[in-house]
Amino acid sequence: KPCFSPHVDWIAAINVLNIATIICNLLYLFIDVNYLKSKHLNTLIGKMEMKNPVEHSINPLFAARWSPYGFDATREVSRTDLEAIFEAARWTMSAFNAQPWRYIVGVRGRSQETWDGVFDSLLEGNQGWTKNVPVLALGLAQRHYEHNGKPNKTAFHDLGAASAALTFEATARGLAVHQMAGINPDRARRIFELDEDTQ
Repeated sequence: KPCFSPHVDWIAAINVLNIATIICNLLYLFIDVNYLKSKHLNTLIGKMEMKNPVEHSINPLFAARWSPYGFDATREVSRTDLEAIFEAARWTMSAFNAQPWRYIVGVRGRSQETWDGVFDSLLEGNQGWTKNVPVLALGLAQRHYEHNGKPNKTAFHDLGAASAALTFEATARGLAVHQMAGINPDRARRIFELDEDTQ
């Protein structure tokens, strides 16, 4: 299960390179965009309401979520925010509590080699607008249960649930998460030495 410790590099602690079987599935990037300057959710919601009009009354946090393409290259995402975002993912429900999700996370200027690796895994069409983002992450799913070795048929569902959880935690913190599938899985597998049991 994913582990985050303040005493070690939290990116290394994810242990993605030691996973027996993982699937390169989704790419996430966590960004603090210039549009979302406020750290207060009520201010954020006030700015975003016009972008996401709803037909029925829902929690304002859902209406506040969006996936921008414009980024402020000078902005950073704090370690505190990142750890909280992935803590939200860690507490997501999953079949047998297997928590099959894994994330490779690169922070520009702090774990540059990982950031570069994720960036190099992108298709060319996505590299143009992601070059300024402070954080790039690769979402992965472990295909088999650790406790019995059997295939985990809900692995992708559970990864999606975890990613939704971290997305809304990010939104609550005035951050945006833009998910995309425009990556080269074989290149990502090679760069990060991922197991061949991938999809």
